Amino acid sequence: MISPSYRENEIAKAYGMARQNYSWSPKELAKIVLNPPDDSYQAERLSNTTYRVPPTYAKHLVWDVLSWEDFILYNDEESPGKYFPVGPIPRRH
Repeated sequence: MISPSYRENEIAKAYGMARQNYSWSPKELAKIVLNPPDDSYQAERLSNTTYRVPPTYAKHLVWDVLSWEDFILYNDEESPGKYFPVGPIPRRH
């Protein structure tokens, strides 16, 4: 995530975490997705490096934030809309 992302509180709220200032490393964010603090689901381990996570609002919100930040960081400014016409499309279950 971009640090600070200013989206950490939205993710924390989706996972039922207490209100405070958050800043996660990529590993910390992955741990939250794989082991949600609100115990709303359990990730299924498929291999040493692959997990299946059920479709939930919180997981999709993480995806949306990461997609948007990727767009902000890596979109080619000389040809706006090359990758996404108006930014990434939010995913919801």
